[in-house]
Amino acid sequence: MIKQISFLIFLILLFLGITTKGQDKFGFYVCGVTLHAKGDPNAALMPLKLSSDGKVIFNYGGVLHYKKYFKSRFSFDAVQAIQADCGLQFSSATVFSAGYDIIKRKAHRFIFAIGPGFYIRESWTKFEEYQRINDLTESKNGKWEYKFIPFVPHIEYAFVPEGKNFGFTIYSILDPIENVYNFGAGINYILDND
Repeated sequence: MIKQISFLIFLILLFLGITTKGQDKFGFYVCGVTLHAKGDPNAALMPLKLSSDGKVIFNYGGVLHYKKYFKSRFSFDAVQAIQADCGLQFSSATVFSAGYDIIKRKAHRFIFAIGPGFYIRESWTKFEEYQRINDLTESKNGKWEYKFIPFVPHIEYAFVPEGKNFGFTIYSILDPIENVYNFGAGINYILDND
C-alpha cells in the first residue's frame, strides 16, 4: 500500500509542479445512482435499491473535480469523491487521470479520461450476510476495505455556453472493482474561458 500511496503523492507533486498555460475547470457534482448491470449478491444489504437483485441503487455524496487543459483537447484531472456506498457506508475515491475531448464543439464537450485511483470504504465484513465478491484489502483493525486501482475510466459530457464561465456536467465512472457504473451531475466553473 505504501507504494501505491507514494505513486499518488508523486502524481500530485508532478501536477503541482507543472506551470503551463491552459484552461482550468473546477466542478462540484452530486452523485447518486449506481448501476450493477448483472445485479449484486449483496443486494439485501443495500437499503436504497430499486430492484430485489440490486441492479439500480440510489446513494448520495459529492465529487470535487479539477481539470487542467494543456492543449485544446488534452487534460489532466484530479477527482475526489466522498459518498455513501450502496450499503450507505462511508466511501471515498481519489483519481488522477489523463483526459481527451473526443467531441469538442462550441458549448459541448464529450470527454474520456483514465488514470490510477485509490478507493476506501467502511468494511462490509461487519454484515453477517456479506458475500465477498471483490479483492479489497481489509485494514488490520477490520474497519476499512481499500484498493489501489491502476486504471479507472470515466466519461463526461460538459455543456458550457459560449462566453460563459459556468456550465453543467454529467459523468459516469466505471468502477473496475465490482464492474459497476456510478453516475452523477453538477456544475463546473471555467477559470480562464478561452
